[in-house]
Amino acid sequence: MKQWLPVLFFALTLPLLSLAAEPNGDEAVVPVQIKRLLLINNAPAVLLVDKPEERFLLVFIDFFMANAIRMGMDNSPLERPLTHDLIGILMSRLGAQVTKITITHLKRNTYYALLTLVANGNSQEIDARPSDALAIAVRKNVPIFAAPHLLKPLSEEEASKRLEEKAAPLPFPPKKGKART
Repeated sequence: MKQWLPVLFFALTLPLLSLAAEPNGDEAVVPVQIKRLLLINNAPAVLLVDKPEERFLLVFIDFFMANAIRMGMDNSPLERPLTHDLIGILMSRLGAQVTKITITHLKRNTYYALLTLVANGNSQEIDARPSDALAIAVRKNVPIFAAPHLLKPLSEEEASKRLEEKAAPLPFPPKKGKART
């Protein structure tokens, strides 16, 4: 039973968090980094932590996106570009650059993110799924931010440590080498 407590905790609190986690335009964002990709009850998730590792954010994603993020983190060589590689190539060729990604809010159990792009001296924010934004961020080596109201203190959430200990690492991608296309 103890091994299910962290998952149960997140499952029960997520609907409550979505009620209170609306964006607040005047709050400063917090830099975060991908700590780990996890597999929790056969569901992939990204564990993001702030720089002093005092707060965390857990975002569940699908297997395709987990693989895309992992491949970007590992700089896995590919014969042909995947979608997120192609987006990066297109932006570069069009003179646009991603400067940061920000996970902004949670609404009805869905996280929202913004890609900040700069082109011709103009900055624009583009709505994106956090998983897509993270896949682009790891490829372009851009900073990742989160709204502070989304982060949970690690000191109060010992379940996160237990979650990290109990969760399995993702079983993919295959070892370095050429991916099939």
